[in-house]
Amino acid sequence: MYNQDQEVKMFQEMFEKEVVKKIAKNFINIAKNQGAVKKEVKNIEAFFKTRFVRFCILLSYYSEEEGLETNIHNKKCGYRLKSMLPKVYFDKKWTDEELFDLVGYTDEQIATVKRLIF
Repeated sequence: MYNQDQEVKMFQEMFEKEVVKKIAKNFINIAKNQGAVKKEVKNIEAFFKTRFVRFCILLSYYSEEEGLETNIHNKKCGYRLKSMLPKVYFDKKWTDEELFDLVGYTDEQIATVKRLIF
């Protein structure tokens, strides 16, 4: 029997393995090269694990014309992602609730993110 929820979950796991983790790793490497301390690196890791950030990454790597792009070096996707993520300092650990509040998501938008990102 066809299970759409299971298919969505499998797709999300693949996308996070192929794209999200690689972007986070690149971001952390850049931060380390710029002198980030251990606490900041841990906060960056936590930032990329939030539903909000993973949702932004998914949106930035999808377009109606091209479908889903899994090449993390696609500059167009990188520019879209940069415009979606809020500028934050990593001297603290960010939560989804704080990020949703920071960007002004409505309850409906938050519910959509929570439904789509496990």
